[in-house]
Amino acid sequence: MQVFIDIMETEDLDSVMEIENSSFTNPWSKETFWQELIHNPHSFYLIASTNGRIVGYIGSWLVDNRLHITNLAIDKRYRNKGIATKLLGKVLSLASLKGITICTLEVRISNYRAVRLYEKLGFEIDSISENYYKDNNEDALRMWKELENEGQR
Repeated sequence: MQVFIDIMETEDLDSVMEIENSSFTNPWSKETFWQELIHNPHSFYLIASTNGRIVGYIGSWLVDNRLHITNLAIDKRYRNKGIATKLLGKVLSLASLKGITICTLEVRISNYRAVRLYEKLGFEIDSISENYYKDNNEDALRMWKELENEGQR
């Protein structure tokens, strides 16, 4: 299966919302994604597609020397095919080229699969944010990864 990674555009939001709504108990609204794409100068969002179908996305903020992953989701029918790894790899690589040195994220403490993926890619647990998720007051693991600064080579 060939997967293409592209910059997310507003035209992608209907497909992104299908994935968002089926992936999260407290999904972002279409308006929130719209605001991120149009009005947040720090946001950077990518989509993954195969056979012309959007099957995943990743959102992030580039602020100072940090990349913060805001969200990552894969269509349930396309999970366990390496798409999340490709999206993360691409956003980390592009951030590194821009001189970003640190990547951070929060993940539900119960999301073992995501935690394993992040650890496989070199993320480390920094701390626990208690009651981080407002839908059920679940704690979040705060994770980080130091990036090799490709922009300084």
